[in-house]
Amino acid sequence: MLSFYRGGATKMDQQLANIRQPIFVERVHYARKKHSCVVHYHNHYEIYYLLSGNRTYMIGDKMLKIYANSIVLIRPGLTHQTFGEEFERILINFNRDSLLEVFNESFTSELLQVFNNFYLSPQQHNANNLFESILKNYDSGNNRMLTLQLAELLTYIGDAFRSEGKKKPLPSPSDSPLLDKIINYMNENFASITTIEEIAQHFFISKYHPVSYTHLRAHETL
Repeated sequence: MLSFYRGGATKMDQQLANIRQPIFVERVHYARKKHSCVVHYHNHYEIYYLLSGNRTYMIGDKMLKIYANSIVLIRPGLTHQTFGEEFERILINFNRDSLLEVFNESFTSELLQVFNNFYLSPQQHNANNLFESILKNYDSGNNRMLTLQLAELLTYIGDAFRSEGKKKPLPSPSDSPLLDKIINYMNENFASITTIEEIAQHFFISKYHPVSYTHLRAHETL
């Protein structure tokens, strides 16, 4: 299930909301000069592989500029959003049960530890062939092979994190009512917000409050 903050959803968002398969894989090229999705979260794991272009990724209260060949990991319940210009990406969404159909609980938990991190830079991996192979098997409908290849990818990503020794802490999913209200306000008034003071005044907080500052910077980047 994909959950949206108010403010509408793009066609891509609606497609993701309808995901029913244990493992969903998609390769898409967006040619529009500007493309963004609303801030959202879901109850499945997500692996985002950027093939071309540059994107700004908002993950929790963190902002990340990603480039071609970057991998982003999104765990369930974590708010996120991407925006930028023309790009191509491969998206893998899956739930824990898809792994448990093949592996035991212990090994599944070990595989999912990679989501304690959230970003693998282009210099840290060479996983393109793995993604292409997963996409090919998804199209063929070989679900067991698809699960095995997903496990191979997760193992590879985990090894890449360990070999670099540069684990980046994953931002915690927000349980802040204030953050939720600010995100809703920005989604509803996206076109008219121009300064950080507008958000600060609306919520009676300092303009240097980290929540308002981070999310307004996301707005100003578009």
